[in-house]
Amino acid sequence: AEAIVAWLHSAGQKAELLVPVKLKKPDPVKAREAGLELLKSTGCLACHRVKSLGGGSAEAGPELTDVGRRRSVEWLWTWLKEPSRINRDHRMPVFRFNDTERMQLVVALSALGGPWHGAAVETTPDRIARGHKLAQSAGCVRCHRLPGKPGPQQPGGKLPGDLSQPPKDWAASCLAGTPDRSKKRPAYGTLLSKDQVSDIREFYGARTKRVLSPLSEYDQGRMVLQQRGCLSCHERGTGKGNTALAGSVATGELAGQSPALVPPSLTAVGDKLVDRALARSVAGEQKSVRLPWLRVRMPRFVHSKDEQAALTHFLIAHDRVPDDSPATPSVPPRGGNDQTLLESQDLVSFKGFSCIACHQFGSFVPKNVALGTRGSDLKGLAERIRREYFLRWCREPLRIVPGMEMPSYKKPLKFVFGGDIERQLAAMWDALNDKRFQAPVNPNAVEQFLVVNHGEPPRVVRDVFTLPESVGGGSVARSLAIGFSNSHNLLLDLDRANVAMWTFGDFAKQRTQGKSWFWDMAGRPVITGGERRSDLVLVRVDGAGKPIAVHRPLKDPVTAARLIRYRQTPDGGVRVVYRMRYAVLKETVEVEVLERLRPSAVEEPPGRTSGWDRDVAVSVIKPGREARGTLPSNLELYIGRPTAGGRLAGASVTAWSGQEESPRPLGKQAWGVLPGQGTQQFARLISGDRPGILLRYTTGVVPNRLSLTRVPARPQQIERVTSVPGYEGIRLPIPQTIMPTAMTWTRDGTLAFTSLKGHVYLARDTNGDGLEDKLSLFEEGLAAPYGIIADGDDLIVAHKPEVVRLRDSDGDGRADVREVLASGWGYSDDYHDWTCGIVRDRAGDLFVGLGSNYSQRNRVKETSRWRGKVLRIRPGGLVEPVGHAFRYPTGLAIDAAGRIFVSDNQGVQNTFNEINHLVPGRNYGVPSRFEEKHDSAPVKPAIHVPHPWSRSVNGLAFLPKTFGDGSVAGHGIGCEYDNRFLVRFTMQEVGGEMQGAVFHFSRPGAGVGDKNFVGPLSVAVSPRGAIYIGNIYDSGWLGGRNTGTITRLRPIPGGPNGMRDVKVVPGGFRVTFARPVDREAASKPEAYTVSGYTRVWKGGYTTTDSGRHRAAVNRASVSSDGRSVILEIDGLRTGSVYEVTCGKISGAGAEMWPATGH
Repeated sequence: AEAIVAWLHSAGQKAELLVPVKLKKPDPVKAREAGLELLKSTGCLACHRVKSLGGGSAEAGPELTDVGRRRSVEWLWTWLKEPSRINRDHRMPVFRFNDTERMQLVVALSALGGPWHGAAVETTPDRIARGHKLAQSAGCVRCHRLPGKPGPQQPGGKLPGDLSQPPKDWAASCLAGTPDRSKKRPAYGTLLSKDQVSDIREFYGARTKRVLSPLSEYDQGRMVLQQRGCLSCHERGTGKGNTALAGSVATGELAGQSPALVPPSLTAVGDKLVDRALARSVAGEQKSVRLPWLRVRMPRFVHSKDEQAALTHFLIAHDRVPDDSPATPSVPPRGGNDQTLLESQDLVSFKGFSCIACHQFGSFVPKNVALGTRGSDLKGLAERIRREYFLRWCREPLRIVPGMEMPSYKKPLKFVFGGDIERQLAAMWDALNDKRFQAPVNPNAVEQFLVVNHGEPPRVVRDVFTLPESVGGGSVARSLAIGFSNSHNLLLDLDRANVAMWTFGDFAKQRTQGKSWFWDMAGRPVITGGERRSDLVLVRVDGAGKPIAVHRPLKDPVTAARLIRYRQTPDGGVRVVYRMRYAVLKETVEVEVLERLRPSAVEEPPGRTSGWDRDVAVSVIKPGREARGTLPSNLELYIGRPTAGGRLAGASVTAWSGQEESPRPLGKQAWGVLPGQGTQQFARLISGDRPGILLRYTTGVVPNRLSLTRVPARPQQIERVTSVPGYEGIRLPIPQTIMPTAMTWTRDGTLAFTSLKGHVYLARDTNGDGLEDKLSLFEEGLAAPYGIIADGDDLIVAHKPEVVRLRDSDGDGRADVREVLASGWGYSDDYHDWTCGIVRDRAGDLFVGLGSNYSQRNRVKETSRWRGKVLRIRPGGLVEPVGHAFRYPTGLAIDAAGRIFVSDNQGVQNTFNEINHLVPGRNYGVPSRFEEKHDSAPVKPAIHVPHPWSRSVNGLAFLPKTFGDGSVAGHGIGCEYDNRFLVRFTMQEVGGEMQGAVFHFSRPGAGVGDKNFVGPLSVAVSPRGAIYIGNIYDSGWLGGRNTGTITRLRPIPGGPNGMRDVKVVPGGFRVTFARPVDREAASKPEAYTVSGYTRVWKGGYTTTDSGRHRAAVNRASVSSDGRSVILEIDGLRTGSVYEVTCGKISGAGAEMWPATGH
């Protein structure tokens, strides 16, 4: 053997090994672990064995258990990247690893039995000559390509034996246990199993006196399939591929990943794939990774052209079902018009066969799909899959691949394609291969998905919408989107006063993008292109009525259309009222616009068109009065229709006489162009005795009656929250998908609360246990409402663009009338543009806080009005800023004395979290963009809430004087969101200014959820004296899913003694306790520590402590009742925050909670 090695070493060509890459962050342990994971997951063990794992291929590769001892790093790298450099006759397929993955695999392989030590080969002329002679005599040349030879050769052209007939003596054949050196015969008997030896003998026995026929292309393909080890990985027929292996390696980091380690089944693949896709697949030359979630990978095999052709031929010949077979539906393909395409899209949605639950459609990828049920990309199927196979597969997939996680579609859907399942499946195929196909919305992949089913009332959304590029792109902040029951939907842009989008199909979907929440219109745009400017224009005309100048609406002061009210109407429509102002020469003209928007009752021709009506009427508001007037004779109002770049099914906008029971068409002559307005066409809004106009938006598609079944959210079990000492905490059994942001109670004691997702809910106790357990939806579609207050039978809600009154006028439990009480502040699509915390003072004035835009450098002045301010809203509707330069005033609360306090968050100029006393006209220190100059310097907060002890104090509420726990009656409660605890605070007036102390109310560090809060955001006190905490878990801040809870807290006897208040007295502090303390222990100065510090902002987001010092407690004087102590202290500094801590002074070593106040 050494002689042969010496000869091979001297005669062979030295391979030029490649230089391995260096890992960017070299960590041998992590690289090895990652490499072992690749070794187990990508398919290597289908051919190779590592100890007891793998190696089941028909033509197994070398053992890898000790490969690190046999091969160098350079050799392994080259072999994995370019094996032909080492052996041009290799059978090793090449995997698509990137350099990092390949290097990780090399590190893992090198560790198997390694390290490698290259040994010198001893070569002498005699040894080389002897090795050459041995190689010749042993017959190596008959199978191997020897150095300097073109390939295997038969010396003298003589074959080693005759296999046309079985041997006379099997013991003297190659199946013997030992080789015969004299006859140059190897021995394979010990390398084969008993079954393999038996199969060979039976094969030759069957050939007695028979001539072996030439190998057919079919059999050649079958042999290639076996020789390449394809069936060691893939299931086919009754063969299970690597299923068992996948189960055995799915441990550790691969636990639960076994479905991702099994490649697609090859059963019926020749019937499934079109010829060109099949040829690419068997060669491993797919254009893209079709199933990207699989960990196992398809390598690129080195097939000859004949082998590839034979393998393709075999799979087709074996698998393909004739096109005229009885199992193949006979529905001819047909090109889809817009109607057919839209109905076909519904078939793959959740209104149809729910294909989008598991399958990808182009850029759409379903979320939260189990590995075993993920489906391939269905868009453009015809490029790889045969239509006949698709139609058979959809009907009965289990007949083709047993055990497949795919339902059978035999039951047709009503209302589409005549209720014929064959036509429905064929229509799906046509749609999936139509370039115009758009993936329907998967409700499980978005936060909300709104559909208006046939016969349902319209739905309205008021939040930020994004627009596709086909209608101009960008976003609509101050929106009013309406979905009708006939599948027509529209989006009004109130900032521009125009119809920004008209769609057909599903209504709208809500999604998150980072920390931001957006809505999109879910249907197909009916008209693309169009103008992003007001539809209604005021036109100056000459004496003959000819238009001479066009005036577009002013911002009033921040929006072109100032919304007044809107409501649903019994005819399935929505009635919207808004006002607009126009500047004409030196005068301002104000008009009030009433739009009645509803599905069209007229179809022309019947059954072939559908649409919606926009019935517009206008009245003129006289200056300084609410009285109605008329336009001067030289002014007229016109309304425009969009200049379409594209139309769905011949969509059109026509003019009809408005405000009439039987509208009359006005014809083409009603439309014309106006000066300076390009090619856009306009119609006169008021003409003679006609008070308005009706625009009919029509398209040549009609709605089907497929409905989306709404699955009610599953209520939760009652859970205990134990992180508030002395309080019973119970989590209400409401669905976790709800994200409570503000709470109030109606006059009948019903809990009403808002949700970050735009809802307003009513919660009632239905079983008399005192705990709200049933929810009803009162309103939906608001823009991140963060404030709510009851007002008689109505609810007043603060959401981003306005404060709105919600009223149920028909007693059905749902709001149907919305009246805008206040608006006029700047508003954009930035998620910080919150409107928070309604409180009402004794005069009936409402107060809300607006999030600042201080960090938004690209924010324009037009959308910045009043940002970062607290606004006062008078009962008559007057809005005025009273507090200035807040960062994010998210929590507002009013105490028993009528004083209002506002929370603000740490960051930039705010070096602490803050609780501020609201005094009209004051500047609180964080100027917004375009902040006006203030006469006063920034004021300090009443309470500096330590940071990072707290990170984000939001909702505030004061406990009533009658609160059950008298030791905290009148105190404030604050919600610390990031660290998930509650704070309690007290106030004191000192020298005409409010200041106070803050304490833990719940225990910090108690985790997320379980026995603690999920994320406290809002707080309110019920009429019965219970504390309610609204919690949210926001994916934009914390990752995970968007969820929420409400926790009810009630005091219980036996809570710990602890600090209840710290107030300033001359020369020190008075500390008050819940119950009497141990007088002896409490009178010792060493039982207390007092330390102070401050923070000075120097330009960063966070600010470190400065001026840290200890203050000496000289004396502790305990009151006669033992419930308070006065600490006489040296070294107190004005402007510092003090942390006051007491020891175990409650007696018997009992815990004091809390033991620290700030």
